[in-house]
Amino acid sequence: MWQKCSAICSAIERVFIPLLLFTIRFVWGVSFAITGWGKLQALPKTAAFFASLHIPAPLFHSYLVGGIETLGGVLLILGLASRVSSLLLSGLMLTALFLAHNLSSLSHLHDFPTLVQQAPVSYLFAALTILAFGPGPLSLDAILKK
Repeated sequence: MWQKCSAICSAIERVFIPLLLFTIRFVWGVSFAITGWGKLQALPKTAAFFASLHIPAPLFHSYLVGGIETLGGVLLILGLASRVSSLLLSGLMLTALFLAHNLSSLSHLHDFPTLVQQAPVSYLFAALTILAFGPGPLSLDAILKK
């Protein structure tokens, strides 16, 4: 009985995990790409926001952040260079949490509901999931690996 249940669970896992990784890549890749493209389309506004955070060279960083989010999102959708993209996107989300969402004050750490409501948290966990588990077999990385 236990072996039959284990075999059924393994079969479900072989289908579910690739679909889950694809879905995470696709949904969050689209989200990253849209967010990044929005930054690139509103460079003066983005640069002004970065300047208000005392980020040096705000226009340069607007291009950099918008470009990484846009290109990283597209690469996640395709499942190409997924771990490199995820690493860069994770770094951006950590930076956003500390600079734009004021996590550096550590006040959010004591208020878990407020912490997890910060937009970069969900983006960060999506990127970390792909970084940790890879893009899965439904990706260009997997096809190129073969």
